[in-house]
Amino acid sequence: MDNTVEAGEKGRPERGQGFLIFVCFFAYAAGYIGRLDYSAAMPAILSEFQWSKTDMGIIASAFFFCYGAGQFVNGILVGRYNVRLTVSGALLVSAALNGAFPFCRSIAAMAVVWGLNGAAQSVLWCTIMRGLSERVHAKKPRETAITVMSVTVPVGTLAAYGLAALFSRLNAWRVPFFVSAGVLIGAAALYFIGARGAPARIACAAEKVSAAGEAPAGKGSAARKKAAVPFGTAALLIGVLFICAAADGFLKDGLTSWTPILLFETYALDPSLSILLTLALPLCAVGGAYLARYLMYWMKNHFAACGAALGAIGLLFLPLVLGAGSLWLTVALLSAVACLRAAIGNILTSRMPFDIRHTVNAGRTAGVLDAFAYVGSIAAGVGIGAIATASGWGAVLLVLCVVAAAAGTVTALGAPMWRRRILSRSARPSVVGGEPSAPENDAADGAPHS
Repeated sequence: MDNTVEAGEKGRPERGQGFLIFVCFFAYAAGYIGRLDYSAAMPAILSEFQWSKTDMGIIASAFFFCYGAGQFVNGILVGRYNVRLTVSGALLVSAALNGAFPFCRSIAAMAVVWGLNGAAQSVLWCTIMRGLSERVHAKKPRETAITVMSVTVPVGTLAAYGLAALFSRLNAWRVPFFVSAGVLIGAAALYFIGARGAPARIACAAEKVSAAGEAPAGKGSAARKKAAVPFGTAALLIGVLFICAAADGFLKDGLTSWTPILLFETYALDPSLSILLTLALPLCAVGGAYLARYLMYWMKNHFAACGAALGAIGLLFLPLVLGAGSLWLTVALLSAVACLRAAIGNILTSRMPFDIRHTVNAGRTAGVLDAFAYVGSIAAGVGIGAIATASGWGAVLLVLCVVAAAAGTVTALGAPMWRRRILSRSARPSVVGGEPSAPENDAADGAPHS
């Protein structure tokens, strides 16, 4: 029996949506623990093996490369996946690789294992987002899902760095990898059981057209022709999205991976203390989901909101570039950067996919945008380590400042086109700022968002 319901259908099921959101939250937060334990352990690994920062960056970039490539592939294929089996299987594979990593003794072995972990983890976000977008129907649960899924990143980061700080103090950096493996196995079991009772999924516009067969010529064809975005305009908008998302990835993983070592080397801290201070970043990043909501409410434009946040990040880096950063000022400024960056990530990989879910598969959109971000992450993995080795951390901070300012400028310049070509065609509440001004039936306008 088909358990699919159409968008806007009265009496659609609400029961079980809250538990599904929790299951998805736990699964992705566990996945984040299983991807950040290497970044959190970097100071301890550096001290034990005496490798260069460039060598450490190679291992991180192996993960980012496989993750980014996997996002492109999974973003295209996600519509064919069995969501429940795919997410559970990816979590189990990641658990096995986390358990294997501590036994590696060379850069090559670590890079291979961690790269495979990136490939397994690349399945999670786009598949989970597809499942949520198909099964969370009403407006309020949808907003809850967006906010809750955005909190998975700081929660997972806090857990990973907290474990690393504790066991680094005990000279046991390998233990968190085994703990992560256990958490991932538990998350796989919970998702496999919990997703079974998910509510009926909502049909997107593309599926309804496919189910109905070829649409008759005339009014429908004319509407689609009128709604079409010119190729050149679409290419420009995709280019701006790429720059914005890649800059976001460069900043996110540049900070997440390298802040413990930056504090460790710049202020001569104990490795465990540098990791502990880094916990301020994900704590502040929790506010990013709420900041994203208010940015969208004020600016009513994805590009304008991301451009403003990137510009603010560039300004926050200036005191550090000019050498005015004491330890506590540095931690405070980097924490503010983490909050702004989390808001950008929320807009790009959570709000935007949900906004266009009736026309374009939300998992595909989330996967492609996340893949764009991981192009920046790859550059951060090797690039920041190489720059720090060659020119010091002052040069790294300058690069981060320039990247944020340049990407913010480009994104802001693209905002009028985004509004004119995309947002003007939509009357959906989440697109125009989060305050409902349209009926509950989001699919009523029928206009594409991309």
